[in-house]
Amino acid sequence: MQFGELRDVDDWILDALYNEPLRIRSYIANKLWKELHTPYYIGDEPKAKSGADVMYVEMFLNEHYNGLYNLSEQVDKKQLKVKKFNGDMKGELYKSTSWGGANTFNSLPYFNNNIREWGGYEFKHPDEDQITDWQNLYQFTDFVMNSSESDFTDSIWSKFVEDNFIDYFLFLNLIRAPDNTGKNIYLAKYKINEPYFYVPWDLDGCFGTIWDGTNEGISNDILINGFISRILKSNVDDILLDISNRWFNYRDNLFNDEALSSSIYDQYNFLKAN
Repeated sequence: MQFGELRDVDDWILDALYNEPLRIRSYIANKLWKELHTPYYIGDEPKAKSGADVMYVEMFLNEHYNGLYNLSEQVDKKQLKVKKFNGDMKGELYKSTSWGGANTFNSLPYFNNNIREWGGYEFKHPDEDQITDWQNLYQFTDFVMNSSESDFTDSIWSKFVEDNFIDYFLFLNLIRAPDNTGKNIYLAKYKINEPYFYVPWDLDGCFGTIWDGTNEGISNDILINGFISRILKSNVDDILLDISNRWFNYRDNLFNDEALSSSIYDQYNFLKAN
């Protein structure tokens, strides 16, 4: 079943937007990430998406009107086009759902391959009836936290997609989404021997509010986690300059005041008129 321009599937998320005062934040944030970032392997997988697309719907249940919802695609192996399991781990997908230490790179707990949760992550792909093996993610987390400075600066971009890191860092801080520093992130790998990359989800606490819909109003900090902090502190391959250059490039288009204001006011006026 297909709705609008969303993909043709039978598994959807209906978000009631109950904690969004204006019902526009997560919609705008999801659309912005999709416009901002393209999977690095798009040449090999032209149908791959960088995250979940959304659309507004009005929801009725048993002939009772329940109001305005976001209809959202799932972030899964089909959305990202990560490689299927065929006897060995190929593509990988982990969903970060709680503050568990490993997903913020602040602790390195032991893992148990009999359990589908570790360090704040849920194991999403491969499926439970195929394999559960945390070794790859454990080794990556250990590398970020404990490798020597020379090993880290020499090898990190073979283990994580640099372009994705820059876009995610800028996106995270542009919309100021504190939960998406660790808890509301997917960590994925396209196929074996490829680097990891980030995919955001649950983008309701942003643009001045937090997860419960209350205003936070903080605009003078920089959102980080342990991984981001080490990259910035080490300034791997002069990445601070790359981040700065990309920021000013985006400020000429996607991130300029007019574009951002228009995206907000267009959705506000659309909902107000309806």
